[in-house]
Amino acid sequence: MRKTLIPFLLFIFYSVSAFTQDSLAKPNGNVDTEYVAFFPGGISAWNKYIVDNIDFNIPTKNKAKKGKYRILIQFVVSKDGIVTDLKAETNFGYGMEEEAIRVLKNSPKWNPAFQHGRFVNYYIRQPITFLVE
Repeated sequence: MRKTLIPFLLFIFYSVSAFTQDSLAKPNGNVDTEYVAFFPGGISAWNKYIVDNIDFNIPTKNKAKKGKYRILIQFVVSKDGIVTDLKAETNFGYGMEEEAIRVLKNSPKWNPAFQHGRFVNYYIRQPITFLVE
């Protein structure tokens, strides 16, 4: 039987904030306003970017065993809105972590986080689930 891969829902887990992007303040010129880094278009646009660009067949091509693999990638959205410092927190192999890093690294610019009147680096942990059947 041939193994197939079905992408699961993707979730952004912010390691710093317990708020969703929709509930965050946006820049309004007030230096007391603070907000986390956010992808243009919000969480749904970020999920769409990942789903449209990641090759979910990578583990199947690399003969991964049947199962659900939840990988975790840590990265920084820099003060300039560029995704940097990508690191895999998991190591399942089969090329999954490398594929996720490739896609996240090529991400369009984000809107950077803003704190205490200036743009700051912002750490994010991104889970992505691969399903091999």
